[in-house]
Amino acid sequence: MKRTSVTIEGPWSFRQLQDEKGAACATEWLPAVVPGCVHTDLFTNGAIGDPFYGTNERDQAWIGRSAWEYRATFTADEPLLARGHVELACDGLDTFADVFVNGARVLAADNMFRSWRADVRPLLAR
Repeated sequence: MKRTSVTIEGPWSFRQLQDEKGAACATEWLPAVVPGCVHTDLFTNGAIGDPFYGTNERDQAWIGRSAWEYRATFTADEPLLARGHVELACDGLDTFADVFVNGARVLAADNMFRSWRADVRPLLAR
């Protein structure tokens, strides 16, 4: 069977899951852009000032010490579901990231300088 590629276009959203001390603080879901980063998503949503202006970067160090969650929904069409192997390819995860499909963890990343792949076919729903 010929290899094909499907991009998960979104819409994407994100929220803060834990504060910089590790305490749970699930905030409201906000629109996100993927590929992108939490700083630009926070800035676009008016939650922080420009991280490249003045001392804002220093004042926003808490962002990198906090836990963030991104989500998107996609539809697996019949041709995709007919395949025996469906691989999720992640080419730009943060240094530490867990990726879930339909509630199941499919990978735990620990290096932002590589791509990650996981067979997700058993997790796709009709």
